[in-house]
Amino acid sequence: MPPEICQLTSPPPEIAKKGIKAIRRYFAELEKSKQPLNEVKIIFVGDGAAGKTSLVKQLLGETFDKHEDTTHGINIRNWQAR
Repeated sequence: MPPEICQLTSPPPEIAKKGIKAIRRYFAELEKSKQPLNEVKIIFVGDGAAGKTSLVKQLLGETFDKHEDTTHGINIRNWQAR
């Protein structure tokens, strides 16, 4: 049974063919262009009528509504942290 062949995806083969100096330059350039992604995605999962919508509203600074309708499907909200 032949060994598995690892195909490079980064750096691209045309860079890898040029040798170790080109590979190091490639990764150095990647590091320079990096920008932090200050974003978090949170998914609340639980039984129906467990209070997920009320929890989200509390986190967003909205008022509690005792008579809140049940959320059908998915509700996506955006929030800018201060």
